[in-house]
Amino acid sequence: EVFKRYIYQQSYGVESWVYDLKEHTFETDTLVLSRAEVEALHAINVKRRSLREGDERADRLAEHARVVGKLAERLAPLVGNPEDGGVFTKLNTRSAKDVAIEKVNIRESVEHVFALTEEELRGSARIVRDGTGSVLRTPLWDNLDVTPWTEIESSRKYEFPAAADLRGRFSQNEVLQAFVAANTRYMRVYRAADAINLILLSSRCYQDLSRVLSFGATADVTVSIIVRKWKADVSGRSGFEFRGFVYANELNALSQYDDVTHYPEIARDGPQTGDRIRQFFYAQVRDKLAHMENYVIDFFIAADDQIFVIELNPFHKGAGPCLFSWTKDRERFMKGPFEYRYVKEDKGHQLAVLSRFWERNLMQYVRPPPADDDYSPVAIGVVVTVAATVLTVALAFYYR
Repeated sequence: EVFKRYIYQQSYGVESWVYDLKEHTFETDTLVLSRAEVEALHAINVKRRSLREGDERADRLAEHARVVGKLAERLAPLVGNPEDGGVFTKLNTRSAKDVAIEKVNIRESVEHVFALTEEELRGSARIVRDGTGSVLRTPLWDNLDVTPWTEIESSRKYEFPAAADLRGRFSQNEVLQAFVAANTRYMRVYRAADAINLILLSSRCYQDLSRVLSFGATADVTVSIIVRKWKADVSGRSGFEFRGFVYANELNALSQYDDVTHYPEIARDGPQTGDRIRQFFYAQVRDKLAHMENYVIDFFIAADDQIFVIELNPFHKGAGPCLFSWTKDRERFMKGPFEYRYVKEDKGHQLAVLSRFWERNLMQYVRPPPADDDYSPVAIGVVVTVAATVLTVALAFYYR
């Protein structure tokens, strides 16, 4: 059953539609992995996660490290050089977007997220060290007996030294916008080693590799690394990703992907954005994907108003409903009539959707409320209820 579900999910993978929509999506390359490469990535991920110390003999780990090193060499031509502008990489299953927000034990990673967030708050994305090349310069398959990062011993006590000129200046909504953009920029890589480091740190990638290996060596399963050229304005337009629900080749519902953050530009445009995406779907997408019939599709609107398709997912509750609900809105998803939803106003207290680590540290940038402001548990509870998918909101990445 698990194998069948995996194969079904992969039928919606990038390779299944990217050539049909190549004029309306990001430039994409694929590197198919061998069984030995899958095993090596999994084994070193286990070692670096310290899940089962000593479960691999030293000589076996050394062989895995050699295989991953060769994989990095194979991947390098697809990633290109730093001057090429960087890429986004992922497994054909899922991306490593969990690393930036989950690895709060890695000081270099945490400080990089905050550095990017502060740049976004200043409105100057000038940092040259976008991407994990500036976070961990050491390939994680080198010297497996040494931890190549500085450990944060207690995330509950850690406090990032926020820049003095940024403290207490912003609304929670503004801080969350900056944090989302920072997490997006974190995924921009310039070297093959950076891309593989992300896979080796990711819980999501570890789970997917474990699942593939559980199918056995004889299973006809393809694992690949997807490489997508980075589009410069992706992180600067955090609110311009949208999720559509297609059934019987009809786009019946469309939602702002980030279902918590208020983006004034989106609210100002009102229903016009939904109309534009709907027109694009019927003019450029529907007929080319007619054979798929039912799916969840993500769109991105660039600064020049060009609309891109980011990815497809199965028409299933596993795909987040954003501002809709699979329980309450399933009938609309399947039969219409078409509805477009977006966050219409700043409701405050948005940082409550994040883990306590990030909320506590990001609150340093939030201006103090007026004395009579009501931060009641009820008000906060409303926001938390609206933000049903915490990780998805915090990492509203445009490529996955």
